[in-house]
Amino acid sequence: MKLKDTFIIRKMGGKCVAVPTGRISLTFKGMITLSPTAEVLFNVLKKGCDGIDDLANALCAEYDVTMEKARADSEEFVEKLRSAGLIED
Repeated sequence: MKLKDTFIIRKMGGKCVAVPTGRISLTFKGMITLSPTAEVLFNVLKKGCDGIDDLANALCAEYDVTMEKARADSEEFVEKLRSAGLIED
């Protein structure tokens, strides 16, 4: 699974935001504000991954969190992106 199109991640005003570029910018208007956790997941999805476990493993590598919590957070994040039409499986 990965993001459908290219996003640029930038720090703006002390916050991390993802800005769409390319074709997706024609239909997705705006920016996505990313928490530090979301930034980790977003970067994994930009490169592409095999699924929720890859995302959860990235969170476990970055933070002191259980696999169960990391998996639940990853699923919630992916569902939000999927509902916005931003994920390819």
